[in-house]
Amino acid sequence: MTYTTITTCPVTYTEGAETKTSMTTSVVSVTSTHGTALAAGTTTPATGSGGASSPPSGGQSCPADLSGDFEFPHLIVSVDKEHPDAAAGTSFNGHFSSSISSIFNFDFPPSLAGRTCSLIFLFPTRETLQTSDFSLSGSGGIEVTRLDGPATEQTTFNNQPPVNVTVNTIPDVQPGNSYTVGSGGCFAGTRSAYKVSATGSLDLDYFQDYNPAPIGLYISVC
Repeated sequence: MTYTTITTCPVTYTEGAETKTSMTTSVVSVTSTHGTALAAGTTTPATGSGGASSPPSGGQSCPADLSGDFEFPHLIVSVDKEHPDAAAGTSFNGHFSSSISSIFNFDFPPSLAGRTCSLIFLFPTRETLQTSDFSLSGSGGIEVTRLDGPATEQTTFNNQPPVNVTVNTIPDVQPGNSYTVGSGGCFAGTRSAYKVSATGSLDLDYFQDYNPAPIGLYISVC
């Protein structure tokens, strides 16, 4: 089935003592044969370190943390439009900047059939990290797309799989928050790739790690 949805809604959140409102627009057009497309999730950051963001309206969302069942990426590769034919190979880091994006492969076992999956991005503060670290400069957010096929260690900017659907854009990414990027039926029995790119002047490079406090891109299952 192929369908398209366009959603524009205000997002209000608290940052320190200040209340802010922004508009977020999501456009989804996808043909799905396994599960359902991940619907755009909330861009509302948590108001406390490690807290979960609110569930997206119109559907179930899994916790924006690793308290329950979850999947971690089995391959991370970076692609660089300034070096379009260079294959960086496998990495333990996610890196999003004006030229570099990271692709994350997730394996959805058949046992996830009929369950809900939420794509979540966890970004704790540095002082809560025990075995990871990150570098951050500039400001902006992330755009997350689902690709038509998985990445390999030979993936480059020029040969990366085409975009299947834009899952969501989170306009402002800040440490101390967790973000639900999108939720929907799990793509059971498949290997799916999600590409994360920076918006604005954001340059974020971090070590993906599920030890306390977890940091990076994960699939929360419920």
